[in-house]
Amino acid sequence: MLAFCRAFPALTMALALVAGLSVAGFSVGCQQGSKGGSKTTTQPELATAEFSVMLDGDIREWPSESVAWADQDYIYLRFTVENERFTLQSAPKTVAILLDADGSASTGMAGTQEPTGGIGVDLEIQCSPLDPSGGAPTKGVACFAVAADGTRTKIDNSALDVSFSPTYASEWYEARIKRSAAIPALAASDAGGTARGVVVMTDSAGEIEAWADPFGIILPPARKANEPVAAGDVGAGVVPVRPNGTLRVMTLNVLKSGPVTRPDSFARLLNAATPDVVLLEEWDEGDATSVQAWFTTLVKSESGWHVLKPAGSSVAIASRYPITALGGPVEGVKKDDGSDWKVRYVAGKVNSPIGPVAVAAVHLKCCGSADSWEDQLRVREAKAISATFAAAAKDVKVRVMGGDLNLVGSRPPLDAIRAGGDSDGSDMSVVDPVVSGDHAMYTWVDWSTTFTPGRLDYLVYSDASTELVRSFVLDTSRLSDAALNAAGLSRSDSLATDHRPVVVDVRGKR
Repeated sequence: MLAFCRAFPALTMALALVAGLSVAGFSVGCQQGSKGGSKTTTQPELATAEFSVMLDGDIREWPSESVAWADQDYIYLRFTVENERFTLQSAPKTVAILLDADGSASTGMAGTQEPTGGIGVDLEIQCSPLDPSGGAPTKGVACFAVAADGTRTKIDNSALDVSFSPTYASEWYEARIKRSAAIPALAASDAGGTARGVVVMTDSAGEIEAWADPFGIILPPARKANEPVAAGDVGAGVVPVRPNGTLRVMTLNVLKSGPVTRPDSFARLLNAATPDVVLLEEWDEGDATSVQAWFTTLVKSESGWHVLKPAGSSVAIASRYPITALGGPVEGVKKDDGSDWKVRYVAGKVNSPIGPVAVAAVHLKCCGSADSWEDQLRVREAKAISATFAAAAKDVKVRVMGGDLNLVGSRPPLDAIRAGGDSDGSDMSVVDPVVSGDHAMYTWVDWSTTFTPGRLDYLVYSDASTELVRSFVLDTSRLSDAALNAAGLSRSDSLATDHRPVVVDVRGKR
């Protein structure tokens, strides 16, 4: 249980939102608690700020004076842990958002000293949450409704649709919290209101040892449960149509051969998205012939389907157009103990209407955190893949590579896999697709775990010779009813796998 301590232990790192700046007009600055500290908490002053946040881990769209913001659907925050980079949901310290959802110290758990003086905490969201039995922080995120007496009631992460970006260790993080009826003040749909809060860091005993200045937010009226979404609103998301003269490439982790056991949902997703090439991960069962038979039977294609799937591999490529293997397996990657590691990779050259296209499906090692052995292995895998792909594709200008990179540690595996892979020898570019019907870039969701949605799947392309025309992530839970009906989809179809299809439309540069 998080305790609002009266004396603060010496800091091991500083936590800040923005030093000397403001939160949507509320005065804030970096405040660092220290043992015996006696700084007074300044009450913020209300003001307004209008802009739009994309939950992608990139804070450049934020006005320099703003670190918290709300629209009718969500509250957004940005924060940094100074001088440290760790994976937020697998960290040695607990970082917590303490939110006073109605802006009143008379409700929720009222603090008497900084950093919670004048704040009545109604909601607490812990990243790398405290282990109730003591010891090191656990993994993931935990959310609690907080009563006036300090009693905490667990709230499912899904009820708050809470998420953070990026999933890997970073200088800055963005957070998003749904204005859910799980915290009634957040869901106020008539007059709106105000909220206050503070971001803190705690030690293993739950004692606050660092914090940012308290922030405040003006809450516009929340979207009503039955309120229709305007046609031009991002919430009215549709399945984008492939532009003429392009090749549509999709990457999809199918979760333990999901198409074999859950064929209907996967067939609907693929028929709705209409990819020309599908990069597949975790298709463990069967060989290329069986995967081809599945596509031929269930996914419409006037030209049929062609499949590459190395023997014994869980990665594959399915293409509407003839495809030939491009280069051999990736070899020479070893684990820390010196044993060989089998890299999950397959590449091919597609004879497509836009000309030859080199494509590759990859699946890097899962799990771990920043600088863990899994993270270091991902870097070695990515370097070997990049070299293998660049050598094999040297005579092909248009190139797309992607898959499940499992970026839950650090960013270097992403940079390593695109290094030198472009047709001119430069680094390939990263596709930044937005979830259709949302203001976010996530590709993985599994609310049954403690981890919140994140971006694990990536596509990179050869920007020197390839034009990126369109990209998107398909999550049926975000689409409008009209879009679902038009596409022949069910709202639950995305639940067939914990990953979401990532799609890009490309063509050669003219």
